[in-house]
Amino acid sequence: DIGIPKNAVLYRGDISFDMDDVEGTSTNDKRIEQMIKSGQTIICQVTKNAIGAKGARLTQEVSLPGRFAVLVPNSSTIGISKRLPDGERRRLRKIIDDVKPERHGIIIRTAAEGVTVPRQYVKDGKIVLNVSFSATQMLKLGNDFVSFEARFGGVGFAVQVPVRAILGIYARETGQGMIFPEGDADPDPTDGPPAAPAAGKDGGAKPKRPKLQVVK
Repeated sequence: DIGIPKNAVLYRGDISFDMDDVEGTSTNDKRIEQMIKSGQTIICQVTKNAIGAKGARLTQEVSLPGRFAVLVPNSSTIGISKRLPDGERRRLRKIIDDVKPERHGIIIRTAAEGVTVPRQYVKDGKIVLNVSFSATQMLKLGNDFVSFEARFGGVGFAVQVPVRAILGIYARETGQGMIFPEGDADPDPTDGPPAAPAAGKDGGAKPKRPKLQVVK
């Protein structure tokens, strides 16, 4: 019972449990009645919406998706998008080893490719760059990357950010800017199940993310 008219379905293989809490000699010996009890309150996540007579499908392996990574609480899972080149996968694996929380798994998404930023400018899981014009030089706006050199605390850094990782741009001088729709054009199996495309005003699918436009 997940609070909607139709009950959801939780399969035995999607149940998480502590081996010490149930009887039996192996995982294969466990019956679903040994893992959870009728009336028990558990935390689940919907992995598939209800279709026809079938209720929504649930899992107890909850995941929290972000723009660059997916956090998997109480798991040892470590994954990196297979769409990334080998060199980039090795770079990201080193970062995972440094930042992965204990007792939690993490999956790196395709959008993390090429994203590099000094660690001291990551706050609450978000990259915060407040760069004054006088501290910035060699700004390049392309359809794939935005790059520039800037001084942070008097130290120079080369910053390169993929366009698909940018939420929006804003020109303080004119008060103009633009917001990019979230999401990649191509689905990535590592990124989790793809969401159904949202409908536009005319009932068709919304247009794909626009190319970067320069705001003068």
